[in-house]
Amino acid sequence: MARFQVALDVLLPLLEQQPPAEPAQRILVAFILYSLYAPHPISINPFKSALYVTFRRERDNACALFGPQVVSQDEQLVWVLWKILKGDGNDIGPYSPSTLARSPLPEQLRAYNLNLDENQYIHMHDIDGYIYASGPARQAKEERPPWYDEWMADPDDAQRNCDVGRALKLVVAARERVLTLSEQRDLTREISSVVAAGVLTSSDIAPLVSNNPVVAHPLLVAMLARNQTTGNKGADPNNAVDANNTVASTNNHNLPAPILGVIAQLAPRLPTLDLMGRLLRDTTPTPNGTVADVVRVEVLGRFVHEAINYLDGVEREATGDDTHAQGVQHVSVWLFIWGGEVCE
Repeated sequence: MARFQVALDVLLPLLEQQPPAEPAQRILVAFILYSLYAPHPISINPFKSALYVTFRRERDNACALFGPQVVSQDEQLVWVLWKILKGDGNDIGPYSPSTLARSPLPEQLRAYNLNLDENQYIHMHDIDGYIYASGPARQAKEERPPWYDEWMADPDDAQRNCDVGRALKLVVAARERVLTLSEQRDLTREISSVVAAGVLTSSDIAPLVSNNPVVAHPLLVAMLARNQTTGNKGADPNNAVDANNTVASTNNHNLPAPILGVIAQLAPRLPTLDLMGRLLRDTTPTPNGTVADVVRVEVLGRFVHEAINYLDGVEREATGDDTHAQGVQHVSVWLFIWGGEVCE
């Protein structure tokens, strides 16, 4: 939350201030606002509306005040914002802001040639509630992705839109900090919508578990159940299929290998052990038995193996603290409780 507040109070004014700051500085600010949420689609970035408004204003200024014959000093900023809003922000990552600000643009990338379809862009699920479209554009027919109806059960319900949007923001925050009890409740109520939106990836699991194991549990259950019922339709029931539709293992559980692999390799710290206990007690039904059945067969043995390897590595590093001793104690207590499951 601290990073978000700094971005809101310090960085955003630099992007929008009048008279404007130097182009290189504004390019840097735009990229930072993008990169704070870069692992996720631009559609859930809480600063996307501000980026879009700046793009439209600077593009219109460049076209009205300079035209094709004269290059505005902010045209590079317009191009950077255009790249970010199109979802290609990573392309500019290797270059410094000063390099981008000085680099001449080819004719096809001049401001008057850069456009964003307003109808398409304003339907990128504006979760921050900021509506920047004109009246006619708001009334245009929406082009929605396949999961939109599930993500937004009642598109006329403004409160529902607000709740789902807040939950998506909380998922991003949950990777970086411990959520308050109120935030955990708000997110838990919208678990199905968050998972349906498809914004979570395997790389999100470890930080979620570390900071918020109580929230990670229902999220993982929903992710596993959804992938079983929708991700592998028509697949061979004897094969697990990963996200790239390639055979990952031979068993009778149609689960995505990346998710199972990440769970099995989580460091055996207290939040992870708490999560594993919750999963092993979870009786939520799935097409292949309960969640507990799936975790017991697919994850438990490998998790214990990886936990022992992790503790061996900590011991070899010999950091001088009690990390190894505490880790052994925690895993030993956990195995005392769940050891019978491992041996079955």
